[in-house]
Amino acid sequence: MIEAKYDGWRKRNPLRLWRIENEASRATVCAAIRVSLNTVVKWEQGMNIPNLDNIEKLAKLMGRPVEELAKEWLIWLNEGKHVNEEQLKGEERKWI
Repeated sequence: MIEAKYDGWRKRNPLRLWRIENEASRATVCAAIRVSLNTVVKWEQGMNIPNLDNIEKLAKLMGRPVEELAKEWLIWLNEGKHVNEEQLKGEERKWI
């Protein structure tokens, strides 16, 4: 159940959703904002977050205000924090 919740959370990443809606590949994003494929993958999986310079580039690429994208990203990260806390609690129970 937790894994499904975590996968659902990752699928709601703002960049991933934009890519799907606009039929854009990760490679397209990489080329447009000059970052590696690994960087985009980590952003979409919540393993890393874009710095302000990259948020600005992403917002421009996506045609959105920087503040709106930054806020949406923070909300998404906060949702993930709760998913990860549940996952950690489940892991703790396995070791007790």
